[in-house]
Amino acid sequence: MEIQRKYVPAAVFFIGLGFLFLMHHLFPGFLFLVAAVAIAQAWANGHNHDTLRVAAVFAGLGLLFSIGFSLPFVLVLIGIGLLFMAFGRPKHWHRFSHESWDRLKQEWQSEEELPKRKNDSMYI
Repeated sequence: MEIQRKYVPAAVFFIGLGFLFLMHHLFPGFLFLVAAVAIAQAWANGHNHDTLRVAAVFAGLGLLFSIGFSLPFVLVLIGIGLLFMAFGRPKHWHRFSHESWDRLKQEWQSEEELPKRKNDSMYI
């Protein structure tokens, strides 16, 4: 049986939303739910770095509102975010390396133009 990964983020969302309504903790629980869905989305799409960054931001916001607003905690979150930006994306998280992306762009630019249809104002 093959796992249909595209359904996992939606399943996590509905299960989490159900638990939030059962527990009567919509806020800040919803922030943690968004983080969980982002992690599920990253897993489904092969660990997209940007999606994991969104998950970290929403989890941090959830923690911020759970424990109460704290300036030192906000500063720590900003520092962690800056570290994420400093180290950038690891190569294995790219769908394409820069070289293969440049090669694809050259192939697309070198392909012949699609045949033009008669009476199509878009091509005139």
